[in-house]
Parts: sequence; structure tokens; C-alpha cells
Amino acid sequence: MDPVIVTLRFLHIGGAVAWAGGAFFFLSVLDPMLKKIPPQDAGLIGRHLALRTKMALFFPIGALLTIGAGFALLAMMGEQIDAYSPSQRTIFHLGTGLGLLALVPGIMSGVQSGKMRKDAAAYEAKPSPELGQAMAARGRKLSVLTKVTAGLMVLALFGMSTFRYWV
Repeated sequence: MDPVIVTLRFLHIGGAVAWAGGAFFFLSVLDPMLKKIPPQDAGLIGRHLALRTKMALFFPIGALLTIGAGFALLAMMGEQIDAYSPSQRTIFHLGTGLGLLALVPGIMSGVQSGKMRKDAAAYEAKPSPELGQAMAARGRKLSVLTKVTAGLMVLALFGMSTFRYWV
């Protein structure tokens, strides 16, 4: 098999696992934990994650690897997709579209994360209840955007991984 295609598949699938896995970690571990602890502790953890980790870079890197390698694979192997039945191609293209659509709330999440980082830095310099409330509101928006992104990714992953088996 062509080593370029193997590498692109690795990047495409690895990026999707990182992107989706990060979203599911946020939704199934981090978000529920932050909701169960006192708000001041959740704020401390949120500020730490925003200011002292590279967590905000994890999602866009996974998304860009997934989409970039996916487009490269499609350009290199597009004629193989044409060999499938019309229903299989439809499922493939729906999966592709849903994956691209997941990028929209993903980008919106990145914007919220950037604003959260700025708010966290300002809060550490001069704590105020208003900034704490603004960060809590951003956290809620981030949670909703992550849920939408994760849902679209699940549908995209399902379509992309099963299209060969549809008749």
C-alpha cells in the first residue's frame, strides 16, 4: 500500500480520535465534575486549564488534522469512492458534510476558549464577581458547543466508517 495514503489515513483517523476523544472527555469527565464542586473550586480549575495547559490547542489540532488529511485522501482516492453504489456514496458524502459541519461549533468553541483565557488572566490580575460570572457563562456556552460538536462528530464517524457496508 502507498505509504503516503497510510500516513494520511493515520493522521485522519488519529486526528478524529483526538478531536472526538477530547470532546467526550470534556463532556463525560470534566464538565460533570466541574458542575458537582463548589463554583469557586470549579473556577480555579477552569482558570488553571485556560492559563496553564495546552488543552485549548488540542481540539483545533485534531480538527485540522482530521479535515486536512481527509481532503488529501479524497483528492488522492476520489475515484475509488466513485466505484461504490449511489447509496454508499450518499452516506460517505453525508458523513463528510457532517464532519465539516462539526467544524462550525468547533471554531465557535475555540473563540469561547480564547475569551475564557483572557477572562481568566484578567480575573487572576484583579478578581471580580462580574468576571467570575462571565467565565461561568462562557463555560456554559462551551459546554453546549461541545455537545453539538460531539453529536455531529458521532454522526460523521458513523457515516464515514460504515458507508462501505450500506447497499
